[in-house]
Amino acid sequence: ELGFTPRSYIKNWTFQAVDPFESMLLGPAYAIHKVLSDTGLTFDDIGVWEIHEAFAGQVLSNLNALDSEKFCSEQLGKTDGKYGRVPEDKLNLWGGS
Repeated sequence: ELGFTPRSYIKNWTFQAVDPFESMLLGPAYAIHKVLSDTGLTFDDIGVWEIHEAFAGQVLSNLNALDSEKFCSEQLGKTDGKYGRVPEDKLNLWGGS
């Protein structure tokens, strides 16, 4: 209608509530797991990652959780290993929160 060509598509989204005593600040890791599980996408399928949280430490803790065999199996119920590391060259390309 306006003649614009989309530069990206939102394939899925979610929000996650976590137990503030056990999983405080790890909502993004749970949300990433849910979206990847629901869509069948992998890290390689995603061109840009935006994790907007107030503190860099929170982003780093979520990145470390996704790269942890223990967290992925015990907390996410993932049976085929960890997700790995989100590529830094695709992460928060235009800054964070």
